[in-house]
Amino acid sequence: EGGCDDRTDGEHDKISVVLEVFGVSALPDDRGAQRRLGPGESQSTYYMAAPSATRIQRWDLDDVVILCGTGGELLAEEIAGIIGLPSSSCLPIRSSDGESHVRVGANVRGRDVFVVQSTSDPVNSTLIELAFILSACRRASARRVTAVTPYLGYGRQTRKAKSRVPISAADVATLLEECCLDGLVTIDAHDAMIAGFYSPRCAFENLSYVPVAARFLARKGFKSSVVVAPATSTVTYAMT
Repeated sequence: EGGCDDRTDGEHDKISVVLEVFGVSALPDDRGAQRRLGPGESQSTYYMAAPSATRIQRWDLDDVVILCGTGGELLAEEIAGIIGLPSSSCLPIRSSDGESHVRVGANVRGRDVFVVQSTSDPVNSTLIELAFILSACRRASARRVTAVTPYLGYGRQTRKAKSRVPISAADVATLLEECCLDGLVTIDAHDAMIAGFYSPRCAFENLSYVPVAARFLARKGFKSSVVVAPATSTVTYAMT
């Protein structure tokens, strides 16, 4: 089996973000070993990664389970391929009245579970699906449940701009924590103050894609370029 020398710069950037979240690091030569998947596994090869010497005590990959809902199938497969683990789907079954029936597709008892699910369009459907998966994992005796939610729905509704309106971002935080969420990982949340809506017992990680985007643009070697901020809340990102 050959190495992984043919990975693009963009793939290396994605790998670095994934390894940061899961507490593992690439092998010294940044190649890693490969293995063939068994029957029923979804990709042709998985890239293996060596546990980080500094964080091995926190994450034992043998005790990690990667789950996904309808809002994270492709990303979960890619994450699983990078760190060398299979992923299991929790795709809901829709009943005739529109209800979602979720079943966790892996044994999670006593294990650290990462649920990959963006709460994007349709936001209400993917959000309630995430809540059901979190609850199912806890009821199945998972040791710790972390949601990997690149896009966090209702992230723009962080204040009471008018009378008689909810602060929806806070209500979403309450919903997920009531479903026994232990940690949440998102990327460039619309407002950093969202972290304050989660209690201290729920670790909130707001990762930034700015360093990855900056490296990408630097490699392109643009001599005359302009970075545009689509909203006032992203001016800081554009300046960075």
